[in-house]
Amino acid sequence: MRIATLNIRHGGGTRVSAILRYLPTLDADVLILTEFRSGATGSAIRSNLAAQGYSLQAHSSNDPSVNAVLMASRIGGSVVKVRAGPPGFEHCLTVARFRDLSICACYFPQGERKRPVFDQLIGLTKELQPLGLVLGDLNTGLPFQDEAGRTFKCVDAFQALLRANLVDSWRVRHPDAREFSWRSTHGNGFRIDHALATGGFNGQISTVEYDHTSRELGITDHSALLVASDG
Repeated sequence: MRIATLNIRHGGGTRVSAILRYLPTLDADVLILTEFRSGATGSAIRSNLAAQGYSLQAHSSNDPSVNAVLMASRIGGSVVKVRAGPPGFEHCLTVARFRDLSICACYFPQGERKRPVFDQLIGLTKELQPLGLVLGDLNTGLPFQDEAGRTFKCVDAFQALLRANLVDSWRVRHPDAREFSWRSTHGNGFRIDHALATGGFNGQISTVEYDHTSRELGITDHSALLVASDG
């Protein structure tokens, strides 16, 4: 099973054609797009994915001005809750189930505004057991590990999430590596796109890797993150 996430940057805009050419290269069974927006570009993305066999689709907001999440699957499954985020941020979390695996797709806001989303997600972690995955753009990481300095907000909340029976699946496989999924206009790197797994599912994961092609070619400003499991 292959699961991938990609932040497409404000819905994709004029880059939608390039995004749609890139997505098939991920060969994902379950695909999560963050900063997805409804409207014309969103409809084009959804139609294209449907034509590729992604028949199960759920997007967390119908407002074309809102950066939301789209979860699409070509292996079937069921949506548990489309708008699972806290009040005011309902569009930030979507939960679905595929076979025995529960996935929470995430797009976190900036700064301190993401704290209630963290609180909500920590509360949801019990529902993700025993096989669960939190995947998407959390706009957060650990200082001096996922960034060169110490600029992240809500680090304590991110650490609390990691203590809630979740494993940073990329970090445990690359304990000493420094790899970034987004860079600022000044070239500073940050690893903000994450795959946090329950212990049960982490044991089934064979690889967790970033694909920097999307960022390096300007298709979007984020690298894709791919999780492959034996389950």
